[in-house]
Amino acid sequence: MGSACDLAIDRLPIPVRNLKKGLTRDQHFAPGTILRIEVDAQHPIGYGVAPETYGFYINSPFFSIVEGFASQRTTVVARYPNTNVIASGWLKGEELMAGRAAVVSVEMNPGRVVLFGLRPQHRAQTHATFPMLFNALYLAAAGDAPAKTSN
Repeated sequence: MGSACDLAIDRLPIPVRNLKKGLTRDQHFAPGTILRIEVDAQHPIGYGVAPETYGFYINSPFFSIVEGFASQRTTVVARYPNTNVIASGWLKGEELMAGRAAVVSVEMNPGRVVLFGLRPQHRAQTHATFPMLFNALYLAAAGDAPAKTSN
């Protein structure tokens, strides 16, 4: 979540770039802003989230997907809309975020990396994005093992 995404991006071979990295405050700045997001509610991480909702953003990463390894399936779970990104607050450099990814899931072998650029849990105020955080935890616990049955 947030700037911790850079650890995964810098250390793991994932096809994701943090587009916020390297930008100055004159280019991009958000002191605490509510942004519109478009969610893939068909993805397990987006399950139960409205297709169009809001997320809290405070100078966090936003992502682009680059060509990766054939074995990696990279999915944009939530993205900022192409226009009218800001819902409430103040944002400099809105055009840099338009259409970019806010939440990304990368399947690896083994496992999965989930990057949350926005803050899905910020001060327990972001009820619209809580489900994505919990869905990511549930998905991690589910793993790839088949369900056990008793006879």
